[in-house]
Amino acid sequence: MSSHQTPAGRTVGLIWLALMPGLPYMAGAQVPRARLPEVRLEVSGGNVSSAHLGLGLHYAAGTYFRLALIGAGGIAWKAGETGHTARVEVQGRFHLDPFREARFGLYGIGGAAVSHDPFTDSQARLVVGAGVELPTRDESTIAVEAALAGGLRVSAVWRRLSPTRR
Repeated sequence: MSSHQTPAGRTVGLIWLALMPGLPYMAGAQVPRARLPEVRLEVSGGNVSSAHLGLGLHYAAGTYFRLALIGAGGIAWKAGETGHTARVEVQGRFHLDPFREARFGLYGIGGAAVSHDPFTDSQARLVVGAGVELPTRDESTIAVEAALAGGLRVSAVWRRLSPTRR
């Protein structure tokens, strides 16, 4: 067996790794919970800089764990040239305060993303970061995130929440 994998093989492996924590939920081992929407504005810096508008769905995959599927599109730029960019991401969030006992909700982020832009073509990346949800208003919240995914990414997120949880 060769130690070299194709980019598609690495992408499938990264997505599988990101989905593993949610497998018990997907297999029906937990009570189904609502899939809730989120909208994201993001700016990334690195070898290629980009700005994205993203849409996603997230759900509770356990008491502390949330799983999200995100799609985003926008503009990338490098050395004075611009082009369109797109990204699909599977993101897991580990919440330190899932029941909203504190005003602000801190969480860690881990996941995998596949992105495409005209400068680097398609790439799979691991995502690691942290975020904070601001106080809840009308069962929704604003969150601010910082993550490393081939460069630094800063996101402002609006997300709908369940009535009793983050």
